[in-house]
Amino acid sequence: MSSSGDQTFMSTSFASDQLPDGLKWYTEPKTWRTKARNNKGLLAITEPKTDFWQKTYYEPLLVADNGHFLYLDVSQEKVVMETEFEIKSSDQFDQCGLMVRTDTLHWIKCGIEYVDGHPGLGCVVTNDFSDWSKQDWQGNRLCLRLYR
Repeated sequence: MSSSGDQTFMSTSFASDQLPDGLKWYTEPKTWRTKARNNKGLLAITEPKTDFWQKTYYEPLLVADNGHFLYLDVSQEKVVMETEFEIKSSDQFDQCGLMVRTDTLHWIKCGIEYVDGHPGLGCVVTNDFSDWSKQDWQGNRLCLRLYR
């Protein structure tokens, strides 16, 4: 990672045994490793009953803030994030993607999510309450770029 005034740049392939400086887990999964997928990737195995979700109109009320999230603190107002990933799952609501998070009640996550046995593109925007949108997606690979 390098910084220059009001800019921070990080690029990684997870080819080292260690996480790059600055990256931290929010709810670290029990099983994860770097140097996955031809020594150039990160593998994380999600734990059951972990998620990010706030106060919907479902009964019973669903509130969760225990999902797995590898993050970098940034203070810059303008941020660009990009990732490429592959998800292998068949478990309901398993997901992989990017998240921009201010706090427990203010965040956005987007990526691929398994719903009813099929992958789909999903996005959850949370401003006190979570709001989910989704659409069909044919595949388990995606490249995402987010701008804040």
